[in-house]
Amino acid sequence: MKRRELGAAVASIGVLGGAGGIVWKGLPTIGDEPTTPAADAGTDTDDRMVFETIDARGSDERTIPVPNDGVILAMFFEPSCGLCQALVPKLAEARKRLREEYGDRLTVVGITHRQPEDELREWWRTHGGNGYVGFDRGSNVKANYRVVGYPVLVAIDADGRERWKENRVLEPETIAMHVEPVLEEAAAEREDQRGTESDEANESAARDDA
Repeated sequence: MKRRELGAAVASIGVLGGAGGIVWKGLPTIGDEPTTPAADAGTDTDDRMVFETIDARGSDERTIPVPNDGVILAMFFEPSCGLCQALVPKLAEARKRLREEYGDRLTVVGITHRQPEDELREWWRTHGGNGYVGFDRGSNVKANYRVVGYPVLVAIDADGRERWKENRVLEPETIAMHVEPVLEEAAAEREDQRGTESDEANESAARDDA
């Protein structure tokens, strides 16, 4: 076979081989990134941090933003957890003591996983709960404050800072002892802010009068 004919035969084999590769692997894409599955249209993408409370003893149906304008003391619990059951009445007593002095500046709430409200209401009453109780929408608060295990107590200030965390059963006076400094500091910061705002208002009025 002449050299020219041999070259043509080799080229033909190459073309056929390339075609076979296309059939086997499919046409190549140019400049395309790997695709990812589309998000399920029914997926809850709400990443707000809120507690959704129910109508129960000491609680009503509402949405509590996290943080709010005061101090939040949240107890994360699992109804089947014996330690959680033991902590509930102690938290209720600590709430009573703290609210006598600090009033609405403190929000105490028990938080668990989503379940029938009637069952949670009965559980709360049976174990001596008194105060807000409900659910962590999307578990966003739990994830943000790295809550692991049960029960867990977390104190959160108005800036969303975690000021105290404990994962064991405590007596009411011990809970109050840890939360009181958070409330006192929050009150001091609020007064400082009011003083600053007052000074700024006075300076602005003085400039207007000048």
